[in-house]
Amino acid sequence: MKKVKILVACATGVATSTIVTERIHEICKANGINAEIVRSNIGQIPSHAADVDIIMPTTNYSSDDIDKPIINALAFITGINEDQVIEQLLEAIEELNK
Repeated sequence: MKKVKILVACATGVATSTIVTERIHEICKANGINAEIVRSNIGQIPSHAADVDIIMPTTNYSSDDIDKPIINALAFITGINEDQVIEQLLEAIEELNK
């Protein structure tokens, strides 16, 4: 399985993204996934998009210019629909490894 690079973005690229990053690390470790996770703020997503495999903002974000999976990571903060987001993440990683 190749290393997956995931971008986590929040408003400032500090607090919320740190919490989400830790949760993604746990999920990847539990599923035997080699992942590198980088953090940024929402405004920096376009400049990082070419260098990552998956983008996980903590707020609603969409872009017609980005051809990468974008998975809203707010569930890792609220706990609401977290299982759904975990499933989306694992499916996106599986698709990358085909």
